Amino acid sequence: MKFSQIFSIFSLFVVLFLTFHCSKKTEYIPLTEPHSLILYTNADFEIINLEDKKTAIKKFSNYRGVIEVEGLHRFIPQKDNDKELYYFQIKCLSEWNCPEGKAILARGSFLMNPKFSYGENPSYGSNGYFILQSSVKSAVETLNFLTQTDAEVPTSGFNREVFKDWVKTKEITGEDDFVNLYYLFETWKNKTFDPELQKVLKKTHKSLKYLSEQTDPSEIESFIANHPIDSEILNESKIQSAYQNFINRNLDTFFHIERSNKEIANEFEKYLEVPYLQELAFQKIMESGEFVFDPLPPSEVVPNAETITLTKKNWTLSIKKPRQVQLRFGFVPNSEWNIKRIQAVPNDEFLSFKIIADNGNEFHVKTKQLPKVFDGAEKMKEFSATLPKKATEIIDQFASSSAKEAGVYLALKFGKGGYDPNKNLYEYTIDDQTIIHYYFKNNKIIKADKSEISGDLSYSIGDSYSTYNFDSWYQKYNKEKKEYTVFLNYTRSECGCDCFESKSVDNQCWTAGEMIKIRFPGYAILNKDFSNARVEFENPKDVLCNEPLNE
Repeated sequence: MKFSQIFSIFSLFVVLFLTFHCSKKTEYIPLTEPHSLILYTNADFEIINLEDKKTAIKKFSNYRGVIEVEGLHRFIPQKDNDKELYYFQIKCLSEWNCPEGKAILARGSFLMNPKFSYGENPSYGSNGYFILQSSVKSAVETLNFLTQTDAEVPTSGFNREVFKDWVKTKEITGEDDFVNLYYLFETWKNKTFDPELQKVLKKTHKSLKYLSEQTDPSEIESFIANHPIDSEILNESKIQSAYQNFINRNLDTFFHIERSNKEIANEFEKYLEVPYLQELAFQKIMESGEFVFDPLPPSEVVPNAETITLTKKNWTLSIKKPRQVQLRFGFVPNSEWNIKRIQAVPNDEFLSFKIIADNGNEFHVKTKQLPKVFDGAEKMKEFSATLPKKATEIIDQFASSSAKEAGVYLALKFGKGGYDPNKNLYEYTIDDQTIIHYYFKNNKIIKADKSEISGDLSYSIGDSYSTYNFDSWYQKYNKEKKEYTVFLNYTRSECGCDCFESKSVDNQCWTAGEMIKIRFPGYAILNKDFSNARVEFENPKDVLCNEPLNE
C-alpha cells in the first residue's frame, strides 16, 4: 500500500477522534441556499452533539446516503499555531435521535479543502460531496457512476461540476478510471458500440454489459439518447490525454525491453484485451522492419509473393474507429482487406505474425531481422555508458532535483537484477553500504557533507488536518564493525477542534547489511519519466523513511 493511501485512511480517523475534545470558540455560518452532503462511498464517521460540540451521538460504519446541511461552524483560532477548521451542522434523520434533530460532523472527514468560503470549489473529497440540494439527483447519479461498478449511467446527464471536481482530484492517481471513461465517451460520440471497446466496458460497469450485448443499432442509439452526456464532458482534455499517455506508455514498454522473439510474441498477445493496442503496435513494427511471406499466400490473392520483401513503402495498416482495420499492399492494386485479428506466432528465430481478414484470407509474415523499433533496450545500454562512473557523482548530479532519477541511474550502473517479465518492470537491488549511506544523506530532502552525522529538516506532507513534519535525521557509527545506521525523526500534527502534536523518534531507516530496492518501467529512462519509479529501503521501521528517496 502506498504511503498516500495509508495517510488518507489514517487522517480520516484522526479527525473523527479529535472532535471529542473541543475547547475552541465557534462561529455559526448559515447557508443562504439549501445544501446537502452526499456520502457516495462507504464512510465511517460520527455525529456530535450540537450543544457541547464534543459528545458523540452516533457512530456510522459503511454509510452511504444524502445528509441535509443547514450551515457551518467555524472553529475560531485561539493560539498562533491553531488552524481554522469548519464543521457541518446537519439535519438528522429521526432514527438518529439527535437533540432537536440536529448535530455536527467534521467537514474535513469528507472534503479535501479544510477551509470554506461560500460557493467555493472543490467541495469534493474522498468520501463526500457538498452541493446545492437542487443538484443532488444528477450529482448522486454522477458520483455513483464514477465510483461504483454497479451503478447505472446517469439518466439526468452527467453533473458537470461534480465531473470536473472528480477529474481534478484524480489527475495523479486516476489514469485507469480516465482510460475507461475514454472508451465510454468514444461510444457516446460515435453513437454506436465498437466491438473493440466492448472488451473493456462490459467489465468496468455492470450497467454497460447490457449495452455491450446489443446488436441492433437502434437499441444502442436509443440507450445513448436516454443517457445524455454533455459534449464538453465527452471531450474533456484530461481524459483524452490520459488515454494517449496510457497507449504511449504501453508501446514504449513493449519496445524498450530486451526480449527474445518468443517473449515479444507472448507480450504482443497480452495486448489482445486492450482496444486497438495490438494494431497500433503492429503498425510501428511494420514501419520499421522488413518482412517476407511465409508460408506464401495463394497466387490469385498475391501474385509473385515469393519475390516480395514487405517494407513500409509497399504495405500499410490503417485504423479507424469504430473498428475498421484495413490492410493494403501497394503491389496488389484496387484491393484491401478488413482485418479481424493480428496474431503473433511464437518462434525462437524470428518474429512471425498471422493476419486474419474478415473474408477468410490469411497472410503469414516473418521478419528478416528484428525491426529497429525494438532498439529501446540497446539505447538504454548506450545511455548507461554515458553516466558517471562513480556513484557519488551520479548522486551529486541528479539526486538534489530527483532522488528517484538518481536511484534509477544507480541501479543501472551498480545494481543487481534486471527485467521481470511477470511484473513488466525492471527491478534491482543495491547492497553497497557506502553508496546507500551517501544516497540517504544527499538528496532533495537531506543535504549533508561527509563530516555531518545529523541535521535538521524542513519538509512536510499532509493537509491542514493531519501533517507529518520531518524534523531531523542522524546516523550512528559502530567503530568496531565500521558500520553506519541512519535514522529519521518526525512530528505528526493532528487537528480536530484543537491541534495536537506527537513526535516519532529513532525511526531506523537502514543499517549495514541491508539493501535498497529500485523498480522502474522500461520507458522511464528514455522518456525521462520517473513518476512510476520507486526506491525503498529493505526493512525501514517506518514507511516515511522512503520519502527522501522518492520526493
